[in-house]
Amino acid sequence: MRRLESVQGRLIKQSLGLSKLSHNTALLKALNIEKIEDIVNRNVLSLYNRIFKVESPARRLMQHLLSRFICYGKTVLEPCWIGWYLWASL
Repeated sequence: MRRLESVQGRLIKQSLGLSKLSHNTALLKALNIEKIEDIVNRNVLSLYNRIFKVESPARRLMQHLLSRFICYGKTVLEPCWIGWYLWASL
């Protein structure tokens, strides 16, 4: 994420002919440009919402992952033996 923000700031500075030493945060605020992190977070939440509105394999996967997190506090990267049993029963 930091790399994308850095590239965004560098491109804006290049397009405006500003020094590389100008601060990105102040520049983005002055130009009223949204942070990349905010855009990504909003789009992820929107996708998550849309996945849950339609019956699909993606919805079943997300339901499984959400229930696994609620029940066991486990995320996708952590193994959970009961999760595989639940996934196989879908």
